[in-house]
Amino acid sequence: MALVEKITTGIKKLRHMNSIRSVTWRRLLRVMPQVYLDYRSGQGISHSLVNVTLEATYRCNARCAFCLAGKEAPTSDRRELSASEVGAVAESVAPWGPGFFITGGEPFIRKDMLDIFEAIKRHGLKAGVNTNMSLVDETMARALNDIGLNYLIASLHGARDIHDKIAGIEIHDRILDNIVCLRRVSPRTRILVNCVVAPESVAHLSDVVEETARAGVHALTLQHETFMTRREVETHERVWRSLFGEETPSPLSVPLRETEHSDGANLARAIAAAQETGRRLGLPVFVKPGLDDAALLAWHEGPFRPAGRCSYLYTDARVTPYGDVVACQSLPLVLGNVREQTLPDIFNNDVATRFRQRIHASGGCIPGCARCCKLYRSF
Repeated sequence: MALVEKITTGIKKLRHMNSIRSVTWRRLLRVMPQVYLDYRSGQGISHSLVNVTLEATYRCNARCAFCLAGKEAPTSDRRELSASEVGAVAESVAPWGPGFFITGGEPFIRKDMLDIFEAIKRHGLKAGVNTNMSLVDETMARALNDIGLNYLIASLHGARDIHDKIAGIEIHDRILDNIVCLRRVSPRTRILVNCVVAPESVAHLSDVVEETARAGVHALTLQHETFMTRREVETHERVWRSLFGEETPSPLSVPLRETEHSDGANLARAIAAAQETGRRLGLPVFVKPGLDDAALLAWHEGPFRPAGRCSYLYTDARVTPYGDVVACQSLPLVLGNVREQTLPDIFNNDVATRFRQRIHASGGCIPGCARCCKLYRSF
């Protein structure tokens, strides 16, 4: 039974990744064995840069309470990377063939966002973006079609009143209108919607499924909130010190909550109902990370302990608006800066390999990883 569950879970993960198509099946199947071998070696070296996440800006026209976007630069240089600097990063990693995922803040606040996409696409690399969709009007949609944007992930966290309350701005209807427009004028761009499952939205998940199905998106992801309780943070700090010592303070970047959600069982029912609505309407509905009933209750009612071995550290690089390369979103330990070194050099420098080695020595995850959305890619 355990083997069947592992196979089923693996298929779900592959279907989820394929819904975005940021990586071809051929490349994914070629890379996965190497990622596993790199992890098993324990040396902290990765030969498989699959994706570069570029945080284009921390500026945003929304104010989502659960957003993990950084607010301050970890270095003194607060100039956002220019399009030409992004192009240089893309050129440096082009032999590895990774895709670029642009996020923020709200990327389209940048006036040179199209130049950034062009700088990436010029090197034959795939490019996608995460956006609140408020600024992607018909003119922008046509430009994205001309550039050949591969995929777009729009944020929609509930029906009208719920979403606008969560986002702190009245943009719900504009989001759906702009999705319909992009679907019409940029047929090559895959459009997905990401819905963070907040307490306010639990009772309205099926509404989100129905709205996004009518808009014609290719898939919907229901994403559990990322957070930690004070007790979990204290446990994480102890583990971090045991691995990295006092000289390296933990760069934990996760929202703190005094308590978890109070009704994980109700959430499980709401998710099941949303997935059934998706099946009825022909819309794939994924849950990120996928959790069985026991894990779902622990996630939202606590305590939640991470399981699995993180593959993100071996496949992804994350670059802040200011050029810092950080280990991951939840643990943004600065590994280097692309204004000083090339990204390939940073990806396997001493700081990066030491970080991977210590996480590996801990079993593949540490308490700060507990509710990371990348757990759906663990092995």
